[in-house]
Amino acid sequence: MISRSLTKDVSDSESTIFLVIGANAYGMSIFLQNSGQNDVTYKFQEATENSDPSFADITGESGILAAGSVVLHKIDSSLPYIRLRAWAAGGSDLMIGVSQWVLNTSNVLPILNI
Repeated sequence: MISRSLTKDVSDSESTIFLVIGANAYGMSIFLQNSGQNDVTYKFQEATENSDPSFADITGESGILAAGSVVLHKIDSSLPYIRLRAWAAGGSDLMIGVSQWVLNTSNVLPILNI
């Protein structure tokens, strides 16, 4: 099990909050808490390569998070790149908790680039 938590600033313009690189066959549990004053709009995306045109939204894994709200997403994807993109008019702070189960038979762990 790999776990990590942190707080990130969310700006007015859409930007990548984090990127996961590597196999994700067992999925991830991701908690998002809006600890700022403004609503945060977010979406999870997946891709076969790490380039903007390659990423597509993951169906049902997006939303608007009101100030003080918490949401849990379980992201399952067989693709090697998953990212969270977010933006908030007036900016905000997003607390993130990520847990990922890894069956490590190859001694290669996925990379969470935050």
